[in-house]
Amino acid sequence: MINGFRNEDLENQTFGDDTFDCVITMDVMEHVFHPERVYSEVYRTLKPGGYYLHTFPIRKHLVEASKRLAEIKPDGSINHLTTKPEYHHNPIVQKGSLVTYDYGYDISRQIAQWAPFDVRIARFWDQTHGIIGEYTEVVVCRKR
Repeated sequence: MINGFRNEDLENQTFGDDTFDCVITMDVMEHVFHPERVYSEVYRTLKPGGYYLHTFPIRKHLVEASKRLAEIKPDGSINHLTTKPEYHHNPIVQKGSLVTYDYGYDISRQIAQWAPFDVRIARFWDQTHGIIGEYTEVVVCRKR
């Protein structure tokens, strides 16, 4: 619990199997070290027919090659695989949140390999609501 809110390690969730109809995360997947574990865990915790709706940056220039940017070593230290680590703003941690992956458009195929989801990626431009520019994709995974 942090400030009264429950926080879960997405890679090792404590929820039971077939618990949720829908799981939502926003701008999280680029910060996890083992996305394959997250997708497996979300799949496990979803009821049949359930949905995982989530957002994360998908880099247009990485058409066929998502890239790991950092990995965690067995001793808990971080091995940076780039010369300049990237951090995103985090209101709780001054340094920010380390970006561990840059995802390309191959990610839908990769997700389906990590867990047997049906995967759709929707990209939109919504001037009325101010949702414009890059990184407007919403990834929708459905458990069969």
